[in-house]
Amino acid sequence: MEQSLDSVSLKQNHKLVYYFISNFYTSEKSRLDNLVSTSFKYSVDNGPEMDFEKYAKRKNFMQEHIQFCFDKPTTEDDIFFTAGFSVVVPRVDQPVLYCGGKMTFLVVRNLIERITTNYEGAGGDNSSVQDAIRKIEILNKSVKFV
Repeated sequence: MEQSLDSVSLKQNHKLVYYFISNFYTSEKSRLDNLVSTSFKYSVDNGPEMDFEKYAKRKNFMQEHIQFCFDKPTTEDDIFFTAGFSVVVPRVDQPVLYCGGKMTFLVVRNLIERITTNYEGAGGDNSSVQDAIRKIEILNKSVKFV
């Protein structure tokens, strides 16, 4: 049976998002920048948008200090993809902090156009995680991401 071009494209979109999630926090920026559009935007909890360069700096900084675990992406229309995640912030001589959330990916013309991250209980239940990230950020003033 012959697959339509749309069907092949949709499978590629899912593979694209899955590859990005699976490799973003372990890969070099140069291996991933061809997966995003030139107008790529990223935001956290409806905050200021970042381009891919700022997002990549955020990724490099966060992977040194914070552990991420992603669920497999799901989609209903092969354009918008959603993946749950958990964040673990290890701390010296203090309890480990944990928070969950959801990332939404918009794929346009086989490239990731936008990623939006929303933490569960933004500003409430995860305030200790946000505070920890802000304290880590103070140590590295070159990146602002919360």
